[in-house]
Amino acid sequence: MWENKKYAKNGQHHLVDTRIISSIIDAGKINKNDTVLEFGSGSGYLTLEISKSAKCVYAYEIDYDLYIKARETCKNASNVRIINQDFFKNCITEFDLFISNIPYQYSNRIIKWLSVRKFSRAVIMVQREFANKLMAQPNDSSYSAISVIAQYCFEIQSLFLVTSDAFLPVPRVESQVIKLIPNNNLIVKEVMNTIELLFRNRNRVIDMNYSNREKLKRISELSVKEIIEISMKKLNFKTKLCK
Repeated sequence: MWENKKYAKNGQHHLVDTRIISSIIDAGKINKNDTVLEFGSGSGYLTLEISKSAKCVYAYEIDYDLYIKARETCKNASNVRIINQDFFKNCITEFDLFISNIPYQYSNRIIKWLSVRKFSRAVIMVQREFANKLMAQPNDSSYSAISVIAQYCFEIQSLFLVTSDAFLPVPRVESQVIKLIPNNNLIVKEVMNTIELLFRNRNRVIDMNYSNREKLKRISELSVKEIIEISMKKLNFKTKLCK
């Protein structure tokens, strides 16, 4: 019981439903040539299943107790390496498939991390609310900087809902498994920073140099393409915010 409270406090809810694990494996379409990168191995149950189909698996787990458990779970899998390090500081850079049950507090950071890297596909589980945010369209209250970044960099496929009883400890929210397919629109951190700056003023009107001022739009009404174009110009004199 104490262990469950500890992991819930840290935002860690471990997937224990074997049917969901199998569905994630199937969605990844893993083959023997794939190098798989996993963020957050937990106790290693998903890691072990991934290893049965992949060339090799690099699984990062920063919690030392879970790292030890994952090593024990995967001790007979010679193609698995469990790594007890900070993922964002020491991660490998070459991989084919990314898989993760992402703790909520890391969701934005992982999407931005993936957006500047080359890989084949990602199958991730996130809170349902965050999945909706990634796919939100202009004028939607959930439409945000991360919506623009994700939609610019990836084709986003909504796969299936995961109810709270698939986890231990049981979270208070439902989760969604989604698939990301890179579309070769790599983005740089400076552009991401500008997108985030724009959305801090999401209700301000922006001058897109239209001759007809009735066509002026609020930032929250702009398409992904328009937001990217503005950000790449770094808010130069041709594109300016208007009060």
